[in-house]
Amino acid sequence: IPSHLKGLYEHLEELPQQSLQDQLVGLKFWTADVSALYTNISSSRCIDNIMEFANEHEDDLDLLGLTLTDIHRILDHILSNSFFTYDQRLYKQLDGLFMGLRPSPVGAVIRMYTLERNSIYTDIHFPTFCITNAT
Repeated sequence: IPSHLKGLYEHLEELPQQSLQDQLVGLKFWTADVSALYTNISSSRCIDNIMEFANEHEDDLDLLGLTLTDIHRILDHILSNSFFTYDQRLYKQLDGLFMGLRPSPVGAVIRMYTLERNSIYTDIHFPTFCITNAT
């Protein structure tokens, strides 16, 4: 992932080091805090984002002999078949990413990267999305 900042303070430390400082003058900057990130990400959209990212960087990936089609099928199966128990009953998770799955953290980071990339490069003056922490 080309750019991934963990928080506002890391962002503020990184900005002065950028060589584009003259181009940043007068621009507005936005930050977002996402709550319940995993459960608010659509599995199918996450798979689409992962596959788009994998297609863009296929030459840099070691797929262990698998094709991107194989990876897509595996992700679809894993993320569509997440189960958990509550009160001694078995449930299938229908929405969001399951926190216990290994692809979930990577999927969440790629999903946020996709949102950021699409927002930053479509309009440099105004955000195209707004995520708020409603408490």
